[in-house]
Amino acid sequence: MRGCGKTRRFRSPPAAASPPVTAMYEVLRDRAADRLGCRDLRRDFCGGTLKDVAALAVGALDFSDGLYLHPIYPAMSYHRYDVVNHMDVDERLGGWTAFVALRDALRRAGMRLVLDVVLYHVGLRNPLFPEGPFILKSPELARLVKEAALRLPWSLFRELTRGEPPYETFLKVWAMPRLDYSRSEAVEYARRVVEFWAPQVDGFRLDVAHGVSPEAWREALKPASSHYVFGEHVGNPAPFYGAVRGFTAYVLYGALKEWLGRDSAKLAEAINRYVALTPPAALPYMNTFLENHDLDRAATVFGGALQMGYALIFSLPGVPSVYAGGECGEEGKEADHTNRRPYTPCPSSPLRQMLTQLYKFRRELRLNRGPVWAEARGPSLVLHQAGSEVVVEGRRLVISNIHHNFEFLY
Repeated sequence: MRGCGKTRRFRSPPAAASPPVTAMYEVLRDRAADRLGCRDLRRDFCGGTLKDVAALAVGALDFSDGLYLHPIYPAMSYHRYDVVNHMDVDERLGGWTAFVALRDALRRAGMRLVLDVVLYHVGLRNPLFPEGPFILKSPELARLVKEAALRLPWSLFRELTRGEPPYETFLKVWAMPRLDYSRSEAVEYARRVVEFWAPQVDGFRLDVAHGVSPEAWREALKPASSHYVFGEHVGNPAPFYGAVRGFTAYVLYGALKEWLGRDSAKLAEAINRYVALTPPAALPYMNTFLENHDLDRAATVFGGALQMGYALIFSLPGVPSVYAGGECGEEGKEADHTNRRPYTPCPSSPLRQMLTQLYKFRRELRLNRGPVWAEARGPSLVLHQAGSEVVVEGRRLVISNIHHNFEFLY
């Protein structure tokens, strides 16, 4: 740029610090194997254990260096988001012995452990409910519901609990009363849970992070100041960045779902809009994805554009995650829980081989940091960042800078 007779060079803003994780492998523990012959994917325990999780995680080292592990606490359901005891490991998963073995195996392999921590709500059988910090519309009815939950078979209890719960819950689910973070007892409880797990893990994923105030998160996360932390947020998490560094990049996912493989110009605009909405310091910490346990499988959503989608999220700043089975091209729907089928091994999957190559490029060229901007060149999408140009077109990826020139066909 010229001004006042002098030439000035445009300088990109400095790259933000990087998290300790390059890419994550997401595992829903119960579905790491089918040991019980489960049929009802909505309710049945399939019997996967932490030993199965360890085998999957070590097998995923070719394309990830972090394990994003769903809740492992004693709970009421197979998914374990209705936590009964935040400070224990479910015996169905192998208990503390299996957890220590998993943790130690990951440390030996150089893989980080990111634990899903559920603090917006608890399970109905949690000892904290109903006398703790909850929002009770009718304390007497809440106590009766708790008594029924403790005494009745779970299948019968589900039939009885229809309609409006007599206390605030997660999505009107009777089994998940939510904590009242306007009360200091709830904040202190969350802080104790984080403090308990912080020495055992390398990071946390915060379930329903948008449901807890930024002020409460600031206090609760103090014991995890040196950990990688990202929160679940299905929209724009702007009010929360001061308390939680990174979030699930649903804004980016929505753009990919709408425009990937259909309109490169609109996709470039949407990527630039996502980058503009995300603070530079947060961009490397954002969890980018094509699927997770709450969404339809990526192969079902993206079809023939699936490979291009993975090429993009492994080239953009953030921490991309692969949901177990995604490397196999598994299909499935969230509505009928076929997106949560037990894992089936696929050692020779072409998609797994592609992810391995993308991960290698990502680490070597440090593509996780940013800053970045996107442009369309005909059908191609071009990403400019960190001195590199990444061109993604159909089944072709080209990465070039002053030191390297990679071309990869997938």
